[in-house]
Amino acid sequence: MEKITEEIFTSGKTTKANLAKHKIRYCIYLSNSPSDFKVDESYPIIDGYGENKPSVFIKLLEGIDKQIKAKNTPLLIMCRGGISRSPTITALYLYYSHQFRTFDEALEYVGKKSSLISLNYDLIDFIKKKVIPLLNSANE
Repeated sequence: MEKITEEIFTSGKTTKANLAKHKIRYCIYLSNSPSDFKVDESYPIIDGYGENKPSVFIKLLEGIDKQIKAKNTPLLIMCRGGISRSPTITALYLYYSHQFRTFDEALEYVGKKSSLISLNYDLIDFIKKKVIPLLNSANE
């Protein structure tokens, strides 16, 4: 489990003991496969283009933001392996919440905070081409 900010951790498969150790209050799961334990929210995000829908990413970002504003933190953003989707979505959230000027800067920051990262460049390309334009148009 990797601490990215005071509010956000990322991980792949984890245990209830690990959740307790880090005092995780809310768990968001990124996969179209079932989780091994109860999660608070689940979003069908896959690596690459595939079946991803930009609207799901927007709902996910709004969901993360809602939990952080409600102080349900620290929260965990997790996927099966914890090396691609969860760090990428964490970077996207940091960009969405205006903590970084660009998505690339947010990705670089998350990469420095996480020792277990192997980004999927198809997923990043999907986000840059399909999700970020929606975010930018909403902010205009």
